[in-house]
Parts: sequence; structure tokens; C-alpha cells
Amino acid sequence: MAERLVSTNEERATAFGYPEPPQPDKYSKCVHCGFCLEVCPTYQQSSDENHSPRGRVYLIKQAALGDIPLDEAVIDPVMTCLDCRACESVCLREWKWAIS
Repeated sequence: MAERLVSTNEERATAFGYPEPPQPDKYSKCVHCGFCLEVCPTYQQSSDENHSPRGRVYLIKQAALGDIPLDEAVIDPVMTCLDCRACESVCLREWKWAIS
């Protein structure tokens, strides 16, 4: 298990050792529906779930909770994201009518 550090930003336990760790209200919105998979260029190229938007969200959440170490297995998928934001256009949470 990763060592838990305390964020000076929110005074909460996290595995991220910098002042502004990922916020739970952001990564907890993912419902893992999978709509993002077919539009993600890195997932299409690799077919590796860790290199999909929902895979990255899962890795970030697990690292933030201290369940997995913040190491290359987390950093590589996150850093290979192209920031194209194609996933946002198909994200279920963006469809207000779908979540009632």
C-alpha cells in the first residue's frame, strides 16, 4: 500500500505528495460506462484499459486513496493522455437526461 500523505490543500489523506491532488468530486463522477473507449485515441492504439479515460480515472482514484502506489504504472497512462478531450463529448455524466 502506498504511503498516505496529508494534502496541505484540504487536510485529507492522499497518496499524492503535492499541494493540489486530484479532487474526489472530480474523479468520482465517472460511472465507468465505457462510452469514452471508442473515441479515445490512446485506447484505440493500445487496447489497454489503463490507457482509456475510465482506466485513468480508476488509477487516479486508487492512487489518491492509497490503494496502489503512485508509480510508473499510474504515471505512464496519465501522462500519455493526449488531452484531446474527445471523451468529454461522449461522457454519460455530460448527458443530463441520462442521469435523473
